Formats: sequence, structure tokens, C-alpha cells
Amino acid sequence: MANPKQSRNTKGRFAKTEDGDIVPNENPRAVAEPPFASVVELQRSYITHFTKVLRRSDMALRKDRRLQRQMRRDPDVMGPLSQRQSAVALLDWEIKPEDEDDPRQVEQAATLEKLIKTNLEKPFEFFSTLLDAAWYGPAAVQMTPEMKGGFVVPGEWMPIHSDTLAFTEYGDLSMYVGLKYDGDKNTGPSGMIHTLDEDERKLVILHTHGRQGPDYEVPEEAAFAFAGRGLRDVVWFYWMMKQTALQFWMTWIERYGMGIRVGTYPDGNNAAKDVMEEVLQNLVGDVSVVIPRQPGENRDAYSIEVQEPNPGNAKTFADLIEGYLAGQIKELILGQTATTEATATGLGSSVGDQHAETFRRIIQGDALNLADSLTREMVWRYHEMNFGDTEYRPRFQFSLEKNDPREFMEAVRGFVELGGEVSQRQAREILGLTEPEEGEAVLSSQQQQEEMAQPGEQPGEENPLAALFGDRQDQSQTFQKFTYALKADMQKEDTFEPTEQMASLAERGLELREEHGRGGTEVGIARARNIKNGDNLSAETVKRMHSFFSRHRVDLDAPAAKRGHKDYPSAGVIAWMLWGGDPSNPDGAGAAWAERHAEKLDKKDES
Repeated sequence: MANPKQSRNTKGRFAKTEDGDIVPNENPRAVAEPPFASVVELQRSYITHFTKVLRRSDMALRKDRRLQRQMRRDPDVMGPLSQRQSAVALLDWEIKPEDEDDPRQVEQAATLEKLIKTNLEKPFEFFSTLLDAAWYGPAAVQMTPEMKGGFVVPGEWMPIHSDTLAFTEYGDLSMYVGLKYDGDKNTGPSGMIHTLDEDERKLVILHTHGRQGPDYEVPEEAAFAFAGRGLRDVVWFYWMMKQTALQFWMTWIERYGMGIRVGTYPDGNNAAKDVMEEVLQNLVGDVSVVIPRQPGENRDAYSIEVQEPNPGNAKTFADLIEGYLAGQIKELILGQTATTEATATGLGSSVGDQHAETFRRIIQGDALNLADSLTREMVWRYHEMNFGDTEYRPRFQFSLEKNDPREFMEAVRGFVELGGEVSQRQAREILGLTEPEEGEAVLSSQQQQEEMAQPGEQPGEENPLAALFGDRQDQSQTFQKFTYALKADMQKEDTFEPTEQMASLAERGLELREEHGRGGTEVGIARARNIKNGDNLSAETVKRMHSFFSRHRVDLDAPAAKRGHKDYPSAGVIAWMLWGGDPSNPDGAGAAWAERHAEKLDKKDES
């Protein structure tokens, strides 16, 4: 809103105050109001409704309210949209202090985080409701605070349908209401409107997606500056094309899917013609034709035949609908299609990784956008209600980069063996382990040593192991390696040693990849090193190898996979060798080895 000490002139600009100075807002956080209208405000000045409420900008909503609801329930929309929402809603989150070195701020942020996590009802649905903004543009919930244990905590929350939201030309949040609403209401562009007052606005958490400046030539897009532009507005065109193609397809199936019935009768016999037409009319379907048959033809004068349609026509419709239009819709929502359907990427190709990276960036953007909305619309409000109007404010933050415990421990193991040191606190946090209390039974390497002592022998006494490893205080690293060897020996039934041929092929694959700069992913390179070094491979790894060879066998049929081709060896050939396979004999070497052991493992699992 304009500063109350300023007024508009006939050009829509703000006039200066009496003393000619710019009057700052009383809120110390706010920037002083400029003496002129913003660019967006000038754009909106010619498209306002007499109630000052902006018209609906969403094309789908303006074109057909019924069809846009049907579009939201389409599986090609619901599937990828739910996947995008759940990927963010399931992320871990925390409340971060503005200054992490200030103990007071850290304590208040931790308290606020506990209050919200403890009292927020159905958090997955709460986040998912706000993430509807990705589809509609705006999304909102009403959350009622309540007192509990001396603190103000989130109480019951209710979703607000996005299509009931509206905005004034100043960005004030409004809602469409019914005629029986008792509060203040005015006539809006699409119904009765109630503009939320300050107290009502504090109960609403608003999240928007894709805010855009209005197009001067499209007055209906004015609300995009406040409401945002959801994917519904973009998907509408492709979805309508899909519905039209579906209608044509179903018409074709109805008329020609069961074939064209051809009935014959003796030429010149009108009575026979009438009988044949009556017979054809009683058959299922309405696509039939009656043809007279000349006397003397070496065929029956009376017959009914079915001419089967060309299946290629039906496939053309199916490819258009599912292959292109549905694919475009999924790509608009997820940025790619590999996370929703099988995608041929080619052996050694990085296309799959690129699709995954595209999806990760979309999720990261959604998470950052929602975190900002929750910071301003929820965290700051509950911080002020519990700790007062402080000069500092905490923020809501999703945990976007979460360490995988298995990968982390593998990295720690290698790093420690090289002589590095790792924080035990950090390791416990990533693994989800708590600090053992005093006197509590624990598992440790010392316990392993005690358990390996011979019967009747005290852990501290001299024994063959101690003689082999030296003084007990200096033997921890050697003992750890020894326990790894024991563990590997105990589990040798479930580990498999690659052959020398596989090791030679993997080594050659690494050389070719370094020489040509193509073929294989980081996983393939790591697998090649394991095979080259003769490492025992786990049952899970063997199954992955068998799956790899089965999926990518077709890539060896590519022209560049043949010797003599200018691009030989292809990326597929190199990747095949990285996994211990022989491109000249695809059914031998690593492929045969993996298949043989995978079959044994499957039989063992079945038993």
C-alpha cells in the first residue's frame, strides 16, 4: 500500500510530502517508499476491476473450469505432480538461527523447531498442500495458533483451495466467498470477494510459484505478479491436444476396430439385398457394406466377410498420445521423463544421470522456494509470538544434501586407512547413533578383541595374536584389518572372485576410457577397479552385473561397436569391458560369469 502521508496524482504517481522528503515506513525493516509508482503498478493501472481485484490469470481456469478439474485428475498429470511434491515434502528440515554463533539464537531456533515438529499435524499433507502452488500458482492453508506448555504452537490447519484465492492490485490477499458470508464482501470479477484484514491474514500461510510480470498485451495476466503462474497454465495446451487425439482414437476404434463387414448377394436380386442389409444391421457395429456378386463367379453368392483394419493407424494415434503428448506433459512437470517411465539411454551413456540431475534441480528449486515462504509466513510469526519482536529472525531450511550412511562409511574407512582423522560427532549424526551413556553396554573394537581371546586367557595376557600384532595399544589398525579379513572369510559363501580374464578386460577398459574419454559412469569405473584388483564381489554386486549385461547387450549391435568403424571402440564397448565383459564374445567372460552366479543366488533365495 502507498504511504498514508503520500497521495496519487493524475498520472498514478505518488506525490511528495509537504516538506519534499521521502517518508520512510515506521517499520525499521522496510525500505522507504519511493515518490513514484512501480513499473508493475503502472502496467496494472489500465486493467483493474472496479473493485481493485485482479482478474483470474490462469488460462485453464478462464477457458473451461470443468475440464481444468478433469485435467488435474488425469494420471499423466497426477503421477509426475505427486512425485514432484512428495520429493520435497519428505525432505528433512530444520530451523536455522540468523547467527549460529549466538547461543541465545541457537537455543530459540532449536526450541521453535521442536515446537513445530511436535505440534504440526500431518506434516506431509501440510507441505504437499502448499506445494500445490506448483500446479495452481498460489496455495494456502489456514493455521490457528494455540497455547501449549507456555508456548504458542501450531494448532489445527485447514487447506484453502487455490482457485478461491484472489489478489487486489496492491497484492492484498482476498478470497471468493458465498452470498451467505456474514463478513465484509464486495462484487469481484468472478464472484463475491472478501479481502482479508490484518488479523485474518496472519492466520493464512501463502505460498506462490513462478511469479511473473504481467504482459502488457494480455491484461488477464496481471495477477501473475502476485499469484504466480502454475504449471496448469502451461500444460493446458498439450492436455487439450491429448484429449482431442484421444477422441479421434476412440472414434476410430469404435468404427473400425472390429473390422468392416462386407456382405454379398446375387446381383439383380433385390429381395436378397434387403435380407443381407437386415442381417448386417443386426450385427454389432455399424461399419458394413453390401456388394452384389455377379453370376458365374467361383464363389458363394451369399457371404459375410470381415476386412480387418490396418493396425498401423491405431498405433499412430497411440504413439501421438502416449509417446509425444503425455511425454510433453510429464516433461513440463518434472523437466524430464526418465523418473516416470523406462528410457533408453544407451550403454555407457550419461543421459540417465542428466535426467536425474534435472529432477534434482527442480526439487531443489521447489524446496528453496517453499522454505522462503514458510520462513516469512510461519517461522517469523511463531518466533515473534514466542520470543518477541527481536532484531534477528530464524529461517526455515530443508536438508537438500543428505549423506548416504553406507557411502559415508566407505569414504571414512578409506580416509582413515590413509592416515586421516574424522569427527566422531559428525559420524554419529550421519549414522543416527547416540552417544552411549556411562555404564551402558557398548559395541567396540576392544570388545571384539576380548571376544577373540582364547578360553582361559585374559584379554591383556600375551597370546599368539598379540605376539603377531605387537603391543595391544599399537595394534588397533592392524587388528581392524585382521577382523576385516576374518569377516570376508566368514562371508565367502556370499562373495565371488572375478576371473583373470575379467580382470584383464576391466584393466583394458580403464585404459580405453582414459584414452578416448567416453564409456561408463562413475559406478562402472569403480566396478572396473574392483575387478582389476581381484576384489571379492558381493552377491548384490553380482546381481547388478547380471542386470547390466542383460540391459545393455543391445548396445553392442551399434555400428561403432564393430571393429573397423571409425568411432571404434564405442562408449558401449568400453563400458562393457569395464564390467569385465568381452565385446567380441558378449555371452562369455563377465556376462557368463555374472549369469552363472546370479542363477545360483536366485535358487538360494528361493530355498
